[in-house]
Amino acid sequence: MRLLVCWILAMGAAGCAGDDDALPPVLASSKYIDYHIDTDATVSLQCPESLLAREDRFIERTAATLGVEVPEGRIHFIWRPGASKSCDSSLACYRYRESEGDGLILSSLRRERHELVHAIESPALGADGSRTLSEGIADYLGSYRWTEAGQTDFPAAFKAALSDGDEVDYERAMHFVGSIFTRYGAEKYRELRATVPGDAGPEEFAAAFESIYGLPLDDALAEMTEGVQAVEQPDGCAEGEASELLWDRDGLIDTTLELTCGDPSLYFFGTYDDTRPDGHQMHARFVVQIAEPGYYDLTVRGTADQPGSVHGSLRRCAPGLSTGGVGSLDGRIGHGLLNAGKYALQLSFPGAPEARAAAMVRVEYMGPPPP
Repeated sequence: MRLLVCWILAMGAAGCAGDDDALPPVLASSKYIDYHIDTDATVSLQCPESLLAREDRFIERTAATLGVEVPEGRIHFIWRPGASKSCDSSLACYRYRESEGDGLILSSLRRERHELVHAIESPALGADGSRTLSEGIADYLGSYRWTEAGQTDFPAAFKAALSDGDEVDYERAMHFVGSIFTRYGAEKYRELRATVPGDAGPEEFAAAFESIYGLPLDDALAEMTEGVQAVEQPDGCAEGEASELLWDRDGLIDTTLELTCGDPSLYFFGTYDDTRPDGHQMHARFVVQIAEPGYYDLTVRGTADQPGSVHGSLRRCAPGLSTGGVGSLDGRIGHGLLNAGKYALQLSFPGAPEARAAAMVRVEYMGPPPP
């Protein structure tokens, strides 16, 4: 489901409103983030160091892609579990507090990378620019969505969206930003972002674009017929985000995984809600490299020490493509046709107050694909 987001630019503005002097207590901190939970204490975040280590790496690689410095001020991430809307009308929002030199993210989800892009871009490029550009770059760098090719109505629809004032067409904004970022690079994007004010209409936007890119906006829009794939990758697929499971021999992985908190390089985190202890609240990711296309069996089950319910699946690290996969629930064998490539092994476990989990994992090559 597409997340609706808001970007609140001024202190006291509606949307991400809150008592700035009474932030919830800090649960965990990393290089860039102070993580808070706004809750009645029935939910706790397990293994926050694992989550925050990955978010720190995302901040660094996104800043490098954008060509800006990482934020000097802290990013306060406030998780509101169970909230249908963290902000006035959306699931997540960001506010840059220029006077304090920091930023606030409020979210109904445990993580929100679209808003993290705002937390990188606003301090570097300013908080009062075009929302079409800022929301477009946040989706382009902070999601793994894609836009369809062959959008013949795109030029007219994009210019109509520029006339809508505060309303942003997120899909077309990402299609535009992704197109110019791919073709012309980060430097020209930063120049356009710094030039176009937040209240620019279609004519002012077009004039700024032509002055920087050297061609009329209408001509550029007419060329944006190819689909755009966002930069971010599915969970566990980014370089260094999850540990790799190595093959025991050709065509077989047969291993027991024992997972605990404390190792920030391990993708293992989740929540514990003492009101629903049987829910699958803990999550782990590993990388599996499939060298030989063909049919594979996947079996995932609990261990003798921790025999609880375990769910697992192998999904290819190829966002936007229908590449298939295979799943296993509580020891039942899953059978599927897999292409060669990098896959994320996704595991989920019931929540546990001690934040431990274990699973037996078996991946076995069963035969070649059909001719």
